[in-house]
Amino acid sequence: MTGAFLAIRGETVDQIGLLDEELKLYSEDMDWCHRAKNAGWKVFYYPEASVIHLKSSSSKQNSGFALYWWYRSTWMVYRRYMAPRYPWPVNALIYGGLKGLYGLSILRQWAGRGGRLPSRR
Repeated sequence: MTGAFLAIRGETVDQIGLLDEELKLYSEDMDWCHRAKNAGWKVFYYPEASVIHLKSSSSKQNSGFALYWWYRSTWMVYRRYMAPRYPWPVNALIYGGLKGLYGLSILRQWAGRGGRLPSRR
């Protein structure tokens, strides 16, 4: 699932703030939903909605940049909201797994097989 389309109340934005610019391209939707939920707002997923999303069109020009930011922002959101729930060995495994997958994606890109972003379904 991607945050290709989000609708949010102005009062919610006033309370939780704008999207986090530190996340650059990815995971800002997850961060925003976590912040809204933690502030007491309800977050809904409406599967009947339909939008056309040209996936990765904003990052096609520099897929190395896109790969880096996908993995980095995924880790940043995990660290903010999930890591406090788990002991450090679990978090170390998650971090190592993300670093390993990032490395494999870079190798794939270097080998000419395309360093595609992982699906967020």
